[in-house]
This record gives sequence, C-alpha cells and structure tokens, in this order.
Amino acid sequence: FISGKVPVIVNVASVDREALLLEDSKTPGQTRFAAAVEADITLLKDGQVSELPDGRKLWQCTVRSAGALGLTLIFDRFYVPAGARFFAYTPEKNRTWGAYTSTSCLPSGKFLIGILPGETAVMECIFPAETTPDIHLNRVDASYDQAAMGAEFDFGESLSCNVNVNCPSGTNWQQEKKGIARILMVFQSGEAWCSGTLVANTSGSYEPYFLTAHHCQ
Repeated sequence: FISGKVPVIVNVASVDREALLLEDSKTPGQTRFAAAVEADITLLKDGQVSELPDGRKLWQCTVRSAGALGLTLIFDRFYVPAGARFFAYTPEKNRTWGAYTSTSCLPSGKFLIGILPGETAVMECIFPAETTPDIHLNRVDASYDQAAMGAEFDFGESLSCNVNVNCPSGTNWQQEKKGIARILMVFQSGEAWCSGTLVANTSGSYEPYFLTAHHCQ
C-alpha cells in the first residue's frame, strides 16, 4: 500500500441500529445484518489522485458510515483498465480485498466488495497514467447486527434438525458437500446470509448453476 495515512474521507449516512433491530425482531428467523446506504462516489470527483515515481497514478478515497460494524461496497460501475489494480481495505490493514484487475470486471459493470469490519473502508486504485478507471460507488451496506454478522458469521449455530455433513451421519455425502456454499443475499433493504449448492447439467458444460431456497428471498 502506497500511503501510510488515511486518505480523504467521504461520509455517507449512518443507520439507526436500534430501529433496524426492532424491525428485524418482527420477522423471526430472518438473517439480515446490514442496511443499504446511498452513496455517490467516483474516481473523478472524490478522494485524491497523485502521481507515483514510476509515472503511474494512485487514487485513494475513504468511505465512512459512523457507527457501522462493517461495510460492504457496492458499485454500479466498476471498470478497471488493463495494468490497473484496485484494493479495498480497513485503515488498520487487518482486512484487505484485492487486487482486482481488468479480469475481475463483469460485463454488467456491477461489482461488490465486502465485508470490511468497522465504520471505515479505504479504496485504492493504481493505474497507468494514459488510462482512466470508471468507478462509481452507489451504495454502501452498513452492518448493524453483530449477532448476525459475527466474527464467525454464525457457523455452528444450526438447528437440531440439521445434519452436519462433517459428522458420522454425513459420511455418505462427502462428494456432494463440495458444492455447498454460503451466499450473501443483497436486497433493496440491505443484505443477509443464506446457503445453497452448485448444480450440474446433463450436457456437462460446467455452467455454474446454483440452487437455493425460496425462503432466502
């Protein structure tokens, strides 16, 4: 990481933790832990751009939602040109995502990075001087429920009727368990955890179909 100091901070709205927990309590069993906060942060108008000794450019910007337990960064435009590298990390650098490169970009232009613990996340992009990344952060999901977010994200808290595939009762399912995954569900109101499994098709084309449950919605 190029700079040892926290770059320019852009503050977004904070969330009302108590009000959200009360709202969640009216829907037992739901696993929402973060609420959506509107953002409007771009490389061209926010943060700071500096030139590196080798001629490349460095963009850095810090986003903050006061009181958040963690931040998920959601982009509606995320284009990183060839030769560029994008990182997101906590100010203490105890959690880092990246490097994201041109091969990380999706055809839709949308992108998600998360979860970074704490109320502050630093974005950093190093790019060739002759290029211009197109980055727009339009939403930040602020985590408010430590019980659902958790250091271990609720692993080991299954119900008594659930069978642990790593226990003797799951001996015959060791191949199938490799397709199981936890998924981050992103909704208009925030995000929550759910689960599902990879599913193959009869043509053997390796399309990454994923089966989940209606209750995840």
